[in-house]
Amino acid sequence: MATQPTSPIATQADNQFSYKKVSLYKLAMTYGEKRLNLDYDYTDTVMSRTLSAALFRNPILATFLVYVNDYVVNLINAVKKVKISRNYTVPKDYQYIN
Repeated sequence: MATQPTSPIATQADNQFSYKKVSLYKLAMTYGEKRLNLDYDYTDTVMSRTLSAALFRNPILATFLVYVNDYVVNLINAVKKVKISRNYTVPKDYQYIN
């Protein structure tokens, strides 16, 4: 049985968000933790809650705004990393800070 050749565009689309992968080590370290009162998960909704819904009706602009949303989330997470670097009582890869 022959496999279907994958197009380079599909392979590139799969690898575009590869930096979001979580390492197995971090998953193993936090396995079984039950954290309460975590902050709101805004990773998918920053731009959709900030911009007008009319912008998302255009399919070309909507796909572009997915990348802009990802960029804005990375900027917010960079600020969180600066906050963590100033706090010496938590590990450097701590992710549960507001």
